Amino acid sequence: MKKTGLITAALLASLALSAEEVDVNGDFQKITRWNTADGWFNTDSKGRAEIVKDGERNSVRISLKENAEYDTYRRLASVPVNADDLVTVRMIASGKGFLSCGVAWTKKGVYTENNQKRYRLTSEPEEYVFTGKLGERSKKGMDGFIVTAVLTPEKPGEGGCFLKIDSVKLDVSPAK
Repeated sequence: MKKTGLITAALLASLALSAEEVDVNGDFQKITRWNTADGWFNTDSKGRAEIVKDGERNSVRISLKENAEYDTYRRLASVPVNADDLVTVRMIASGKGFLSCGVAWTKKGVYTENNQKRYRLTSEPEEYVFTGKLGERSKKGMDGFIVTAVLTPEKPGEGGCFLKIDSVKLDVSPAK
């Protein structure tokens, strides 16, 4: 039993060590002259994204417009990935509504389809994690992904829905 535990721990440690963190300005320290997070974009215009200062730290706060069904906040640049590479997105976030944390798979840098995990947001910051692979999508010519966060209200048309993202980390573990 001890040997199995040690082997499992060693395998998990080797996976963690082989993961490569990709810089996506997930601490939102790089700001554009328009006071937005560099490399990130509020793609649906159904909400408002703004930088929120918390001492030396920056966060992004997204508020839905009245009666909006959802709003998508994305990292603009596509990250190349192989079919069996493991992609892990970690968001520290809080808010009111639902967060769909994940990726939009791309073909030559252009968005093709989403793959996300849905969470109910809490008022206190929590870590939300998406893990996935390109897999069979590579046969359709998909070759990368864009990190996404989608905010939806708990009930259609509900007001006061918001998402505050404190940080985003992206790891890509090469296939073995």
